[in-house]
This record gives sequence, structure tokens and C-alpha cells, in this order.
Amino acid sequence: MIEYQNVSKKINRKTSLKNGSLNVNNGDLLVIVGSNDSCKKIIIRLLNRLIEADEGDIWFNHKKITDYTIKDLRSKISYVSTQANLFNNLNIYQNLTISLDKNISGQDKQTIANTLLELIDMDNQCLNMKPHELTYFEQKKISLARAFAINPQVVLLDDSFDEMDKISQIKLHELLVRLKKHFHTTILMTTDDIADALKLGSSIVIVNDSKIEQVGTARDISQHPASLFVKQLLENNHIGVSFDLETLLKSELGVNPRYYPKTDMLVRYHVYNFKDLVKDCSNHPDSLFIAETDFGEFLIEPKRVWNFLLKRLSTND
Repeated sequence: MIEYQNVSKKINRKTSLKNGSLNVNNGDLLVIVGSNDSCKKIIIRLLNRLIEADEGDIWFNHKKITDYTIKDLRSKISYVSTQANLFNNLNIYQNLTISLDKNISGQDKQTIANTLLELIDMDNQCLNMKPHELTYFEQKKISLARAFAINPQVVLLDDSFDEMDKISQIKLHELLVRLKKHFHTTILMTTDDIADALKLGSSIVIVNDSKIEQVGTARDISQHPASLFVKQLLENNHIGVSFDLETLLKSELGVNPRYYPKTDMLVRYHVYNFKDLVKDCSNHPDSLFIAETDFGEFLIEPKRVWNFLLKRLSTND
């Protein structure tokens, strides 16, 4: 559990975060959405003490973060910056294992490196290569995997994907979810893309300048915006636009209704409208499920739903 209690921070005499309070549950994938001049980066950089709060307290595992040594805190909380930031003088194996305890055997380090590469769809033949021999997308994958090498309780992603093109972002999001599931990690990440946040986050934080505007699930925020700022943010990004569910499934996604026996092991949801479908896709981002509707049963692949939304959003830009 992570808890921010009335936390404030000034940068260059300007209030960057004012009386921010926030709870993060174990296992959450919490996405903080805001512009680059908002407090989104402040929130995550305070947690691993890259910067220190001026007022208020931050608790981690029922203990104030100021009661941890920096070394102990960062052995539990990994951080991924915007850039790949690999060590150019080290090979990929050394980059992946550099944060591991020196008492870990070479064989165990090799196992960890191989596991990480498998999780990010890279061949272990790259272990002896230097970063400059990889594409930048591959470097980003290594940077992401390295954050999980120490099996941290929390991983912080500081606009880590925002510089990438949309296709690369989608793939990195998929890898992040896979790594999170494998290591059972809590994730806090920042972005300026509300659509990505609604797709990825189990919890979403909307920030505006130095203020936390709203905290909630994708469904809560899209259906019940807490302020004019949140409502306008959704409208400006074409979120909340309604789709006819039957037309979407049959025409846009090309899914045909059929009967699925109740003995089928797939998860089933009663889906009444488009927003229900989005919520259920958020609950099962990388697994198929059956949508039970008034006009038939449909096998849903969440990736196809997200790709449709991303295409629709880019068309409306």
C-alpha cells in the first residue's frame, strides 16, 4: 500500500503539487494523466525520493518513506525514465543484471536475464551485444525489463513511452502488462494520453497544474467526470463518444454472434452498452472473454477493441 497524505512540493518557488492525497493498492496499475507542466512527474519522483516533499507524508508498506534509507527504498521501487538510459559501455547482460545483489550467483543472474528477455520477446543472443547494436525500440524494451530484474514491489514509469510512435507504444504497453502479471508488481506511470490511461489503468489519476482533479477507474472517470477540467479533457480527446454496441461488434469489429456452451472456461460478462465493453476489456486486457448481449454472444479480443478506438481517435485528431 502507498499513501500520499496532503503532500505539497514547490519547484523554483512555484507550487508544483498542493495538498495531494492519494492511495495506491498493492497490484494496481495506476496511470497519472496530465500535461508536462503538471504535477504528474512530481508525484512519482517523490515516491522514490528523487525529490523530497516540502509538506505532508508519503507512506509505503505502513512506513514513512523518509524512514527508509535511499538504498533500501530503491531496492523495492524501480524507476524507468523517458529515455532508455542504458549503459553504453556495458553489454545487454550487464545492463539487465547491474542492479542485482552481488551475492546472487552467476547462474542465477543468467536465469534472470533469460527470463526477462523471454518476457519481452527478445532472443538471448543479444546478451553480448552493446546498446548501440540494438534499435531504439529494443533498447526501450531492455530498459523496461531491467526495472523488473530485482523483482521490485513497485515500478515507476516517468513518461517512459510517450516519445515512441503509437504502434511501439501499444507493444510496450502489452509487454508492461505481461511483466506486471509475471512479477505481481504495483505500477505507477505517467502519460499525457488520456486514451492510453483509460485503456491501461486499473486506477487513473487526472491532474491539472498542481492539483489532483480526480481519481477513479476508467468507467468512473468516463461516466462521471468530477470537474469541468476532466469533462473537457475527455471531450477534447473524443472520449465518451457513444457507439451502438451491435453495430460496433458486427460491422466495425466483424464479430459474429454464436452460442458458447456454459462449460466453456472463458470469462463471461453481461454487456449492455459500449461503456460496459470498454470496462470489461480493461479488466481482461490480454485475454479473450465472452460478451453476453441482448442480440447474441460474442467472443471478444480486447486488442481489437483498443485498436478500433485508437484508429477512431487518430481519425478525429
